[in-house]
Order: sequence, then structure tokens, then C-alpha cells
Amino acid sequence: MIQLAVYALFGIFVSGALAGVGVKTPLWLPTLEIIALIWLCGARNIAFSGRLLGICMLAEIAILFVLDIGILTRGGGPDGITFTSLAPKTFLRRDLVRHWSPLSGRSWD
Repeated sequence: MIQLAVYALFGIFVSGALAGVGVKTPLWLPTLEIIALIWLCGARNIAFSGRLLGICMLAEIAILFVLDIGILTRGGGPDGITFTSLAPKTFLRRDLVRHWSPLSGRSWD
């Protein structure tokens, strides 16, 4: 069941990314394409090594680092870069601490 959700999310993300560059594609098309690619790799006994997965992980970290640098150099969002969410008065409010305290007996709802 989780695997189906991952396929669906892949279709949503790819079609959204393609829509950002002006290519309209239905959600099901990238989903069927990735299912076919995975089936083809499995049918031909193509295995992906840990080295390839490590390279993909390093590429992901590098992309996120470049994205972070771009956000910082362009000044953040519309309000700029603020650190108010990290101020002690923000996250140590009495009502917030009481609600999220593990000793309060409350659930994480």
C-alpha cells in the first residue's frame, strides 16, 4: 500500500514540476512510466548498488545546499530572513510548553 502511495506522489511531483516549465501532463502518466521503469529493471535483474544510492544522496545534499545559499543571498521570503521563531520567548511560551510537555499527559493531537 505504501508503495502505491509513493508511486502516486512521484506522479504528482513530476507533473507539478513539468507544469512549472509549461508542460501539461496528467498525474497518471509519470506514475505509469516509473512503474514500467521499475518493472523493466526488475525483469532484467538490474540491481542498484549502494554506491549509486550514495551518489544520489550526495547529489541531493548538494542541491539543497545550493538552494539554501540561493535563499540566503536573495534575502529569504517577502519578510526577509528573520530569526523570531528561534527566539526563546517564541518557543518557551507557557501555554506551548505546557501543551507539548511529555509530562503533561496530553497526546500529540
